[in-house]
Amino acid sequence: MKPEKIIASAAIALAAVLGIAPPVAAQETTLRAVTFLRLDIDEARWFKEWVGVINKEGKGLVQIHVVGGPEVMNPFEMGNAVKNGVLDIAQMPPAYYQGLFPGAQAFVVANKSPVEQRKNGAFDYLNELYHERVNAHILTNWGYGVKFHLYLGKNAGLDKVRNADLSGLKLRVLPIYKPLFDALGGTSITMNQSEVYTALERGTVDGYGYIAQDLKGQGWQGVTKFRVDPGFYNVVNMTIMNWSKLQSLTPKQREFLLAKSAEVEAHWMKVVPGYVEQQYAAQKAQGIEVVTLNAAVTKKYLETARETGWADVKKKMPQQYEKLRKLLD
Repeated sequence: MKPEKIIASAAIALAAVLGIAPPVAAQETTLRAVTFLRLDIDEARWFKEWVGVINKEGKGLVQIHVVGGPEVMNPFEMGNAVKNGVLDIAQMPPAYYQGLFPGAQAFVVANKSPVEQRKNGAFDYLNELYHERVNAHILTNWGYGVKFHLYLGKNAGLDKVRNADLSGLKLRVLPIYKPLFDALGGTSITMNQSEVYTALERGTVDGYGYIAQDLKGQGWQGVTKFRVDPGFYNVVNMTIMNWSKLQSLTPKQREFLLAKSAEVEAHWMKVVPGYVEQQYAAQKAQGIEVVTLNAAVTKKYLETARETGWADVKKKMPQQYEKLRKLLD
């Protein structure tokens, strides 16, 4: 028997006598994940890119199994599913689980990018809150730099809109920007995304809020005539993981997952500007005209967006408001 084999055998025998288990290679862990997005649409590319990087570079350590999108679970139930350990990972806007984290507006109104948040202590503080309230840990935050816009289906009230006056306009809203549209005099209407096309076509609504995105994926390009610039707020598609599950990983697995997620997030920050320009170019090709507010109106518009957003955070998380605003604004 070769000397190295003798030494190895002796070490195993000694470990058995002492009741010490011999060291074993870390086993690969597969984590179950869902996304609020249909996997066949363009916006899902970012989640799929993150999964692809983890699975390619994490072989032998960590793998992500994507169970599916909204067809397998109601997106508004995904937050609780992560909290309760039914799912390991979910990607969705924090607004989808405001019952667990009512200050979700802080993310979209933030002036600090995810990369900056990791440096100034905001990321750590947010995760403290997430551990306590959501039993989850933030892995990635995609969307900073992709703005929301007001879109209009017809030339109705444009003169008022150019003065940041939305009175007389019926607008389809989400909770994210409802306070802003209300503050500017608009009439807010809530409806499912699938109903927007027909509502615009029939004049049930005059416009809607949506991200800086090619509208063809939603089928809205034919009934959308104008985009109002500038955009406001930032898109937040956050990937969260059950905190207990993350703690159960080996140090090596956990370190890989967290470090690689931060690396992918930083990469996104570099490519988002080009992505946004592509989306605007696609809208232009679809015949959507841009209504650009002048400097004075832009200031009013963005200040109203900022203050109504933070007022929502203060109302829902008064004890954490000051620190959240200091770290994110």
